[in-house]
Amino acid sequence: MVNENVVFVVKAETGQSAEVQGRFTTYPQGMRIVSALIWLGIGFGGALAFIVVPVLHLLTTWALPLAGLMGAWNSLRTVSRVSHLTGRCPVCQGKLLLAGGRAIFPVRDQCEHCSRPLLIHEHPG
Repeated sequence: MVNENVVFVVKAETGQSAEVQGRFTTYPQGMRIVSALIWLGIGFGGALAFIVVPVLHLLTTWALPLAGLMGAWNSLRTVSRVSHLTGRCPVCQGKLLLAGGRAIFPVRDQCEHCSRPLLIHEHPG
């Protein structure tokens, strides 16, 4: 796992933009595969454990493997993440503390002060 502190550009729908500091995390393929296998193990192992519980087995024997498959798929798709973004909102100049998300640019988030939708872009250059 590689963590880098980089500069991103946050743009509002009004066209205003600002630079923010954030963390860009890249996950190697081996780590993503191990995470996916853990999700599958939890999903199918949990379903196997709940087979003996009289009423819960009607729900958990299909829901837990499905949740495990969805978690594994999400783990395999997450190559990199944007997180811990700090700076100023381009519209209201309020302090931004954005959570970020999977690094498929533009990442969508919103200002917690003015509730405006914001798009997080890679910094050019």
